[in-house]
Amino acid sequence: MFRARCTETEIRMKKLLATGVLAVCWLTSSNALGQPASFTYQGQLKQQGFPVNDLADMKFQLFDSDTAETPVAGPLVFDGLNFPSVQLSSGLFSVELDFGIDALQQGGQWLEIAIRSPHDGSDAGAYTTLTPRQRLTAAPFALSVPGLATTAAGVEVEGDIHAFGHIAASAYTSNSPLIFKVNPLDMECARFEDMHCYLGLGTTDPQAKLHVGGVAGVDGIMFPDGTLQTTAAGNVVGGDSVWSLANSGGIFYSQGNVGVGTSAPAAKLDIAASGEGAELLRFSTERPWVFRQVYTGPSASLRLFSTTGQKRFEITANDLTNVATFLADSVNSKVGIGTTAPASKLDITATGDGAELLRFSTERPWVFRQIRTGPSAGLQLLSTVGQKAFELTAVNGENVATFLADGTNSRVGIGTTGPTLGTRLDVIGYTGDAVHAIHVGSATTAAVSGVSLTVNGNGLSGRADIGSGAYGVWGQAASGIGGYFTGGTYAMVADGRAKVGLLEIAGADVAEKFPSSDENVEPGTVMEIDPEHAGALRVAHAAYSTLVAGIVSGAGDIPVGAVLGNLPGHEKAPAIALSGRVWVRCDASTSAIAPGDLLTTSDTPGHAMKALNLSRAHGTVIGKAMTSLAQGETGLVLVLVSLQ
Repeated sequence: MFRARCTETEIRMKKLLATGVLAVCWLTSSNALGQPASFTYQGQLKQQGFPVNDLADMKFQLFDSDTAETPVAGPLVFDGLNFPSVQLSSGLFSVELDFGIDALQQGGQWLEIAIRSPHDGSDAGAYTTLTPRQRLTAAPFALSVPGLATTAAGVEVEGDIHAFGHIAASAYTSNSPLIFKVNPLDMECARFEDMHCYLGLGTTDPQAKLHVGGVAGVDGIMFPDGTLQTTAAGNVVGGDSVWSLANSGGIFYSQGNVGVGTSAPAAKLDIAASGEGAELLRFSTERPWVFRQVYTGPSASLRLFSTTGQKRFEITANDLTNVATFLADSVNSKVGIGTTAPASKLDITATGDGAELLRFSTERPWVFRQIRTGPSAGLQLLSTVGQKAFELTAVNGENVATFLADGTNSRVGIGTTGPTLGTRLDVIGYTGDAVHAIHVGSATTAAVSGVSLTVNGNGLSGRADIGSGAYGVWGQAASGIGGYFTGGTYAMVADGRAKVGLLEIAGADVAEKFPSSDENVEPGTVMEIDPEHAGALRVAHAAYSTLVAGIVSGAGDIPVGAVLGNLPGHEKAPAIALSGRVWVRCDASTSAIAPGDLLTTSDTPGHAMKALNLSRAHGTVIGKAMTSLAQGETGLVLVLVSLQ
């Protein structure tokens, strides 16, 4: 605690005179229990030698010298706005000033006073600064406090120090350490080095934020579980220390990597163990999983081991959608991709038209994917780019079949890797008797050449005559009616009229081939007349189109039936169903489709929809629905074609 020395000084300026008396004024650190940082200043103000009796305004500032221009603290203004104005009686006044203990510790020992008398309620008048400034000094009898003694060696405290706020301890000069010692040996226990805020325990020269000194292997840091770390052994490499945890089997840190069982970790986490059954990593869930070594030497492997019972190891996307499930079951282990309940050794699940299930990423990839939806959904092996061959061979590598995916002329070869251009099926037979390239039915007929066709029990058998004419096989029916069975363009050609008791066609529609302005139209697509190309069709693309012509035949499980107009140059043209039953692509966005509904074109290209506006339906109806499609869905609907 500081007590100011009392002085009495007459100050004259502009006919205003004040006598300042520093009496009962005291300072104290805010860290001392119950003592404020304020002090009382008392004085007498005279004007032209006579004491002033009035209400006055006063302003007080602290400076670190009698000539300094910048104040250390203040001003404290007693003007009725900040603090109450000062009442003078016979010139005497008393004010309590509180600049804060920090201002006094920073050298604020010179007090400057400015007077405005009488009091100015408008706060417009100027203040008169009194000179000289008055210096605040300590009174000798204020240097001793009970329990606190000041000696030549420093300040001694008797008893405990209590604080209701924080205790700030700092060195008086820059880079002076704060040292803690114990008696009676005057031994240093700790020190703060204030330039870097280093704390040393057992060392007088701390080199880090926490520096523990002492005897290696004996002194260190003890943790709540009783573990004592006495060393951080290792070399300093590139500024990155190496450390190990004592008696743990070896946990090491080096160059940003952590090693378990190795002092030279080669990755962010490097776990080292060796030997048959050595565990490297365990996930201690309800049913634990363990990564461990199996076998030794060149055959050593890493195994993810399910320790008990049937367990699942699942991989998901960030939205928790299943990516893969590994079902560890000693009886029937299996893997599911896209399913949490695999039904076979490998179960790949995906749905929707075009959904990929399996991709072979060779130089020219192949993809297994779903095509279409509903009753007509199928599995497609897709050749993603260019002309590619998918080949089946025997165990000795001999060709069994070749599927040549070609956007211009796809074809299949049996017994050949290069099926002849211009054919859909090229069968290469073996040489020798009784060997058939194609065998239909159960009866067999010996042939003297390498290629023959045997039709069950009807006498239509013969020998291949390759290159002898346009048709490869000649046959004589038992009834005496002749015909050609071709290995070329046609399956059968009858000269003149053909008369049969019953003609069975596998398809369910009557179609005609029309050239199309749009390429690669899919079965089930709704087509319309192309007004810009005579005799050609195009994909229908508007609702209630009066140009509607029919549906591309062959969608779903119903093959193309009778085909008309297979003229030269139209071999690759799509067959358009003009009557009969076919599957058609439909859009039920606006209304569900039920059996018996009239179908017309829609705004979705190539799709049909329910004809709701009967006034517009005339001339645009393609037939009647025979199956249903829920509202909001797209898919195939069986239709009885009947253009109206």
